[in-house]
Amino acid sequence: MSLVVVPTRELAGQVAEDLRVAGRLGGARVVTVYGGRAYEPQIDALRATVDIVVDDVVVPAHRTQSMLDNFLLKGPGQAINTASLYRLPFGQIFVRGISTAALGALQGMLNALLEYSESRVTRAGGPAVQNPFVQLLCAETAAAIDEMKLTLHRNFRNLHAYADRGETPPLAERLQYKFQSTAVTERCTRLGARIFKATGAAGLGDTLPFGGILSDLMAGRAHISNQYEYVGGSWGGVMLGLENKDLML
Repeated sequence: MSLVVVPTRELAGQVAEDLRVAGRLGGARVVTVYGGRAYEPQIDALRATVDIVVDDVVVPAHRTQSMLDNFLLKGPGQAINTASLYRLPFGQIFVRGISTAALGALQGMLNALLEYSESRVTRAGGPAVQNPFVQLLCAETAAAIDEMKLTLHRNFRNLHAYADRGETPPLAERLQYKFQSTAVTERCTRLGARIFKATGAAGLGDTLPFGGILSDLMAGRAHISNQYEYVGGSWGGVMLGLENKDLML
């Protein structure tokens, strides 16, 4: 039996597939073993007769990079890349990877609602376009998207200005910006749920996009970078004189 060790599960899958192809004529059997999934099936596979095991449990130290170094702007690449782009706090960029997508998802839901409402007639209130609750929801959603975009753009301009000057933004400012980014995902999820509700029973079907988009928003809201209550508590705690414990800034 042979053991092949690689650093990631994605690479483990690629190597295993290549080995299966290469060993097909000789009848070689390949098993992948990695974390994040049930152990029992993997144990059963190892107990069977195998020729090659592809594992991802060992990564040489010189191939690793500390996540904390990224957040502290001490990554090895930052010693080489001195442009202002590489001086932006990684924690601020990280959280926007979700909030920006949430804005696009909410805009997609609003566009779909506007189109769907043109032909929808509700049993309770007549044409959807004449329903004052739908009208208000459309206005509130459009205004919220505009407001959130303006806030994120302003914050990013400020962060880039600090980077251009070679300065690190003050802690209070970074806490505020992170909270405002997580607030985007929170607000988009709530507004998305209201839009979903406004579509009635038809919104449950897979012929309309509302359920799928709301699921995407909920998935983004569950991401570690979008724990709205925790991030808000961190910022509020510092305003109240407590020590900051959030390093992802």
